[in-house]
Amino acid sequence: MMMPKDVKDVMMMWKRLLQSLYSPVHIARFRFHPIGKAIGYVFFLSLIATLPIAIYFIISINKTIDSTRELLGEELPPFEVVDGILISDEKKNN
Repeated sequence: MMMPKDVKDVMMMWKRLLQSLYSPVHIARFRFHPIGKAIGYVFFLSLIATLPIAIYFIISINKTIDSTRELLGEELPPFEVVDGILISDEKKNN
């Protein structure tokens, strides 16, 4: 069964990554690869390294949206702005 070249390249990237975790010999052989493959491998490692940060960022944004929705829905009194003046039924606290 023939695989497209792109799929084969991605599979080789994963294979290189796994080999680089346990085999210094394979890391040393990377210097014989063409420069384009080496640059592609560095971009691949950068992508993998940014995934945890991206996931944390998305989770933080979702929590912020939920807390803002809760603040606007439950904690703030009802109000409206008419001609630049804030109108509310709440009494002013000093």
